[in-house]
Amino acid sequence: DFIDFNQGQAFTQSLVIMKKLAPILGMNGITVQEDESIALSIYDIVLDPDSIPNDLTVQLDGYGNNISVTVLGDSIYITPDANWNGSTTITLSAEHDWLNNQFVIPVDVSPVNDLPTLAVLPSLEFCNTATSSEIILNDLISDDDNAPSEMTYTVSVIYVNNQNAQLSDLQYTMGPNNELSFTSTFGGEATFWVSVVANDGIDDSNQQLMEITVTPGIAVDLGDFVASCDSVLLDAGDPANSYLWSTGETTNEIWVSDWGPHTVSVMASNNSDCEGSDTVDVLIYTPPVQPVITENGNNLESTYQQGNQWYLNGVELQGETGQILTPAVGGTYTVIYTDEYGCSVESEPYELIAVGLGELISQNVSIYPNPSNGALTVQVESIDASTLILQITSTTGQVVYSESFKELSDRFKTQLNLNLATGIYYISLHSDSINYVGKVLIETQNNRK
Repeated sequence: DFIDFNQGQAFTQSLVIMKKLAPILGMNGITVQEDESIALSIYDIVLDPDSIPNDLTVQLDGYGNNISVTVLGDSIYITPDANWNGSTTITLSAEHDWLNNQFVIPVDVSPVNDLPTLAVLPSLEFCNTATSSEIILNDLISDDDNAPSEMTYTVSVIYVNNQNAQLSDLQYTMGPNNELSFTSTFGGEATFWVSVVANDGIDDSNQQLMEITVTPGIAVDLGDFVASCDSVLLDAGDPANSYLWSTGETTNEIWVSDWGPHTVSVMASNNSDCEGSDTVDVLIYTPPVQPVITENGNNLESTYQQGNQWYLNGVELQGETGQILTPAVGGTYTVIYTDEYGCSVESEPYELIAVGLGELISQNVSIYPNPSNGALTVQVESIDASTLILQITSTTGQVVYSESFKELSDRFKTQLNLNLATGIYYISLHSDSINYVGKVLIETQNNRK
């Protein structure tokens, strides 16, 4: 009851006393998945105790590391940094009339495993006698949650294009730092396909395929010891892309021509790192000194006592292999000397002019008359030949008469009736058993009717 002292009257008045309450926290913490964002209503985080609309205001005071926070209208957006997980906080201030509170709210970012990603793997080509180059898988894997060294790999040979090869003919080795290399026991050429998958302890990566070509080794054969009087051709074959000889040459074939002994080697290789090599000993004999023909009386003489072969006008004189030759006719004489190694050298030509004319008798061959007017008799006392070639040439080398006779045995005789200009001519007989050259003089033409 109240008394109005001015009026001296008493009256009764009802008094209602209301208590204002400060804002309160609506949740004890916020949970967000790694690499995800979350949107919450501010009024789910901070509660208005009297639920009177529009009398509660909330502002963002700050937030911890590794997240970003944005307030838009009545919503608050929380986004963790990429690939980060852990705990942090956000700070909010809330005011209700003249009452306010500040709240530090825990934020927990839960980890989520990221799948490892394996990059495209290179193709390999190597020789079956060697080991392939290494592929460093740690350089080709990416994983936001795990270091490359923490990965394990599954390697499988899944296909081979050669029906004679088996999948097991390709083997792999994984080094301590995930270095992948291959060897092969297949002897031919084949292409294998290999599957590689990484695992980070939780999830597998994508699958990558590798193409691996195996090539056979290079076979090089230079042969056995080579001895020659002339230059020697060494051939390494054509199985490779590149060659390197001990002489410094880089072709697959080389000539060895310097006199004396040589040890020659070659290394052949190709793009698959296949290599092959061989070595051969070569001996190039020093050529003999050229023989010299001298005239000694009625004889021609070589500077060599043995190893001679005489020739007249380029035709071999059968049986004439001594140091001394008694020429039957004039002409161009040469001698070829052959040493104990089979190396030969020919003398300079020796022109023998002073040869008497008359009946030519040599090696059972008779040619008469000489000189002649063109009528000649050619006779061989004893012959056994399938073919006998009779040929007459001028001193300039022109063939003026030629005739062949077949299947001869015992005695041979033929009459020639030649129509030739006056001059000296060479007459030759050649068969399996006879090599004869003589000179005749035609004095007058034989005019035949």
